Amino acid sequence: MLNQPKENEKGLFMKAWGILTARLSTLIFLGLTACAPVQTMNPEFRAQTLSALRSGTINLNCGAACAWGWVNERARMRAFDAAGDWESLALRVAQVGYQKDLAYYYLGRAAEGLGYREAALAYYGDSYTLATGTQPGPQCRQVAGDCMGVDLLAVLPVKLKLAAAVAGGASTTSPSEKQSDVSVKSRQPSQNNKISIDCKNNQKVLVNNFFPKGDTSSGRAELAANNGKMWISYGPGVEIHTNREYRLFWILVGGRNLKEVQQNQKDAESYLLRTLGIDKETACKLEVQISAPKSMTGRFAYTIEDAFSFCPGAQSIEHMKL
Repeated sequence: MLNQPKENEKGLFMKAWGILTARLSTLIFLGLTACAPVQTMNPEFRAQTLSALRSGTINLNCGAACAWGWVNERARMRAFDAAGDWESLALRVAQVGYQKDLAYYYLGRAAEGLGYREAALAYYGDSYTLATGTQPGPQCRQVAGDCMGVDLLAVLPVKLKLAAAVAGGASTTSPSEKQSDVSVKSRQPSQNNKISIDCKNNQKVLVNNFFPKGDTSSGRAELAANNGKMWISYGPGVEIHTNREYRLFWILVGGRNLKEVQQNQKDAESYLLRTLGIDKETACKLEVQISAPKSMTGRFAYTIEDAFSFCPGAQSIEHMKL
């Protein structure tokens, strides 16, 4: 005859059974909700999505129902990002529709890659809001491997700072398109007088007036655009952590390989110093951001520096492994 289970054994059995049924219920719920149909790709959806990408109005509002689609497609999105296939990246993110910080980051990457700077700023802002918010669901870092190697908390502040610096004078054309028929000579600013500009650590320096026709009222200026080799502009930026507003020089350089990119960086730096009429020691006080985007290299994006290559502690542009 079998022994009757003791009261404590009954309690343990009922507790285990309760946990098992609760987990089964959760799995059934996820199985039902995580299989929402993915938006069908057709010419109308493609046209609407690319138009919304350009205007910065793509809204990802699907939650758990789209989780499975996200898991299935995120590796493909990373591949589109690595290849610089911006339209395919945006279309796939919008097609899945999952509300995720990394998804908005990918929209920002696509918009930035296509030259839609104001839209990129909006998407990077949405990504940062989710990444730093109180709700863990949309945060990729809450799931192992879900960020696909992207450290959003490190990358987004830099992206937002740079996007804000150029969004005010942005157009929907890429830097390489703007440079196709413009020479450095045609961008030479007026140097008939000197102006004072703000620099790091609340310093000010006196430089040649680099604004077109000497008019500083806009606070923005384009100093050089040379056949895809360099693009130098000046405008407002915002420090994401402190909301400090400042102005900086934004330098984009191109090249077919890393050696050409680094040489064009040095040429751009020399050109800016000659234009401003300052030496290297003074230049190291300036607020500056330097990068080589895929739109100007055709192959890779390169790391961003916040100092000239000749300043203490700075390095020449290196390959970005994102």
